Parts: sequence; structure tokens; C-alpha cells
Amino acid sequence: MSDLLDLASGDQEINITVLQLWMMYLSGLCFDEGKHNIYGFLDPQITQSIGNKKSETQTYITTALKNGGKHIYFAPYIHERHWQLLIISVQDHTAAWFCSLHKKPPAYFKNIIDSAYSGYNMLCGRRTSNAQKLTWMYLKSNRQPQNYECGYYVMQWMLTILQAEIMKGWDKVIPQYNKHFKI
Repeated sequence: MSDLLDLASGDQEINITVLQLWMMYLSGLCFDEGKHNIYGFLDPQITQSIGNKKSETQTYITTALKNGGKHIYFAPYIHERHWQLLIISVQDHTAAWFCSLHKKPPAYFKNIIDSAYSGYNMLCGRRTSNAQKLTWMYLKSNRQPQNYECGYYVMQWMLTILQAEIMKGWDKVIPQYNKHFKI
């Protein structure tokens, strides 16, 4: 109940439970709108760095990419109490990084994602020498004015992408939506 009150107040940090519920809502929205085969979600409880082993996180992501069969995966990520969003486009071999403080992902997280993607390619029967690696894009988004809005930004980015059915061209498409997005 306190998580919902935090969300409703709009002036508190969003915790992982609220983000997981939001992703469940978005997953249901995808199903209702016939987009369930396009967009998938990676659990932030497993992708976060605190309490998880690198190998377990990497295996989870590799398996999700292989078994999920989606084109786009949303991976909210929390680092030092700051929510950020990674979008993995399997079709385009792209990792789009959104951060409301305009930070790049931590090197160890980027390494986990790159290794998981390499593992995904191997599971799909692609030799690592021929497999395409992820191209990372660091997108300039709206900058958060306070120190607690990051979770709200992540939630809004996911909703905007789903509603607009964005699947590629992140560097060109997202800036036009940023001007309409206010927290």
C-alpha cells in the first residue's frame, strides 16, 4: 500500500515493486493491443547489480532473449538509487540507453548485456565470428529537475514507446517525443 501512495504522490522515489507492477500493466496492454509478440520486459529485480551474480544476470537475459521471441525488450535498471532504461532491439542489434541524468551505463552492466547478447547469438546458432554485436546508443532525453523523478521517466518512456509503436530509429524518433513529455 505504501508503494502505491508513493506513486500517487509523484514526489517520492519509485521502488522496484512499483516498476514491476507497471511492467505487468504494460505487458497486459501489449496483449490487449496485439503487441505481445513485439515488446518484452526484463525483470529489474534480476538485472540490478545489488545482490545478483553477474553469471546469473547474464544467463537470465540470454534465456529471456532466446525464449521470449520479442523484437524489443525493456530493461529498467537501477544503479546507485537512480533508475535508467535499456531497450534491446533484437532485430536491429541495438541497445538504446535512456538516463534522465544523461549518464552512460556502468561498464560492468554494459559488459553483462554484451555477453548475454553474444550468448543469445550462440543459442540461435550464429557463430560468434559472424554474429552481429549490439550497437549502443546513448540518447539525450529530458533531464530530471529533482533527485527522485527517474523512475517516473522510465515508466513514461516505456509507455510512450508502446503507444507510439516505436521499434527503431531511437536517435531520430525519441527527441520528437521528448518535447511533449513533462514530469
